[in-house]
Amino acid sequence: MLFAEKGEEAKALAAQAMEAMQAHGIPPNPMNFTVWYAHCSGRHPELSRAVEAFLQQDEGFTSARNEELFESFFGNDGQADAVRATSKQIEGVTHRVIEDLRAAGVDVASFGDKLAAFGSDLQAGGDLASLIQEMLRETETARARTQALEAQLNVATGEIQELRKRMEDVRLEALTDGLTGLYNRKHFDAQLRRDALKAMEICEPLCVILCDIDHFKRFNDTYGHAIGDEVIKLVARTLKQNVQGRDTPARYGGEEFAVILPQTGLQDAAVLAERIRGRLAGKELKTKNGGRSFGKVTMSLGVAEYRLGEPLTDLIQRADAALYAAKRDGRNRVATETTDIPAAANA
Repeated sequence: MLFAEKGEEAKALAAQAMEAMQAHGIPPNPMNFTVWYAHCSGRHPELSRAVEAFLQQDEGFTSARNEELFESFFGNDGQADAVRATSKQIEGVTHRVIEDLRAAGVDVASFGDKLAAFGSDLQAGGDLASLIQEMLRETETARARTQALEAQLNVATGEIQELRKRMEDVRLEALTDGLTGLYNRKHFDAQLRRDALKAMEICEPLCVILCDIDHFKRFNDTYGHAIGDEVIKLVARTLKQNVQGRDTPARYGGEEFAVILPQTGLQDAAVLAERIRGRLAGKELKTKNGGRSFGKVTMSLGVAEYRLGEPLTDLIQRADAALYAAKRDGRNRVATETTDIPAAANA
């Protein structure tokens, strides 16, 4: 449950949220109200830390920042719906298991009563052979019930495991690009918001690389879309092979790619971008049997560093401007938001 408050407590929190929004000039629309109500409730410490971090910035708290917080903490509705649906299925399976266990408990209690009666009959001098025969029948019945319960639990366990796998598949499908296996634009945007909030919390650097395949349309027009897809997959593999740790490579759209680099300053990000560029340019796209070459694939890259507290659209715009500068200056090169490439990048 997102919010559990009721009655007077909910009214008090709502009033507190509205007062805080008014103090910071935040329009009281439903999205903004959700963020500030959650902050005032104290139930979302990570969100509250992010709000406080924004409030400490010189520019103050803006509607754009409020939207970033909402998307980070309450967005991704499609995936949430899928998770809720799968959770409901798991709840049904679990309920059935509990009922089976409850039924087994009754059976065990019944078997215990039979054992007690067996002891009383023995003390009363009952026929030993008949009593043993009866007890054997009860024992066999209890064993059969136990085996049936075990089988039911095995089936239920299998169902839960299958549902868990299905949930993971749904999650991955929602976050990844089908052609390359890289994260998609939706995940990139959400991850960038999370990494930017983290960078603000602990004052660490964060950079973004935007990449664009040079003359991609020419590949498609000359060789067809199948070869164009191979070009895109080659670029994706190159990105995967050259990032690590918390870095997030993604297909940004069409022939565009992007990489989020937490804990990385501008100079180191430019060095990595140059390494990616060089390694891609050193490869030749060929048919599987090597009988035909489609030539070299090159890419232009733009790098920008996050300025703590700025709208993320500004960061992307600077990276995009650097990418445009790399293309303007001849393609197959790296440019930063300062247009200066560190000497180490050319080593």
